[in-house]
Amino acid sequence: MGVPTIPSLPSIPSSRIIGGLLATVALEEAALAHLVNAEAEKVQRLAATMPAPSTFEQAAEMQKIVLAVMNAVALKELLLGEKIQRVLSISFDVCPPCPPCPPCPTC
Repeated sequence: MGVPTIPSLPSIPSSRIIGGLLATVALEEAALAHLVNAEAEKVQRLAATMPAPSTFEQAAEMQKIVLAVMNAVALKELLLGEKIQRVLSISFDVCPPCPPCPPCPTC
């Protein structure tokens, strides 16, 4: 088995890299929002359609499933928060420093 070859990548400006990383966080947040909404709809549908003499075990089982999903979402939120902090702490030289301003004319 040979050594893998890594193709050369085009040069990407730092500002685009940071913007892209923040965009991935935004997309993941949107996906999590959809997931939470789907779980809420599931619980509402269950409450509306569950027959009155339902057993406690049936409701508890459904609650365990919802709780597992919500715990996963909460964990992912923590990871996304950490990702944002790391992205924002990256210091790239986006552009060279600006030259000093010329002195103001005296009146």
